[in-house]
Amino acid sequence: MKKRIITGIIMFLLMVPLVILSGWYYTTFVAILSYAAGYEVLKMMEVEEIRFKRLKYVAPLWNALRVFAAATDSVLLLPLCVLVCLLYFALAVIYKKFNINSSMKLVFTYFYTGLTFSFIYNLRTPFVDGYFNVGLYRLALLTILVTFTDMGAYTFGLLFGKKKLCPEISPKKTVE
Repeated sequence: MKKRIITGIIMFLLMVPLVILSGWYYTTFVAILSYAAGYEVLKMMEVEEIRFKRLKYVAPLWNALRVFAAATDSVLLLPLCVLVCLLYFALAVIYKKFNINSSMKLVFTYFYTGLTFSFIYNLRTPFVDGYFNVGLYRLALLTILVTFTDMGAYTFGLLFGKKKLCPEISPKKTVE
């Protein structure tokens, strides 16, 4: 628990200035988070094809490019999505040791993490309404809601949880 609190404080101290500064600082921060999320999802799904062990390091780069394309309001966003999907499906056709399941995992990861972080980037985009930055307000509200919902679920589970959900993976997590 102590380790989680320290990590949360460090992330908060790093994240708040980048979000407030906005611009390319924030864009780069979101792109890095998008890359990390893509890597973690691929690692979790164990995309470990014999000839493509490095793919879990390279594939999340498309996520970061998607965030940068969203940041520049690029007309290349849709063609980039189509290109990435075609590339992943081509791997399944060209290489016999790379199957369609792995292609679908890559496509899922691209849309799940890449699209999510593109939306997070767009959520912060400043829509100035007088002197009030609505984008910053929306992102702060979302962060606060998610944080307090998570804390509430954790507290409720500690106080009222009796039936273990999956003790092998998360020993303290309960169904309640």
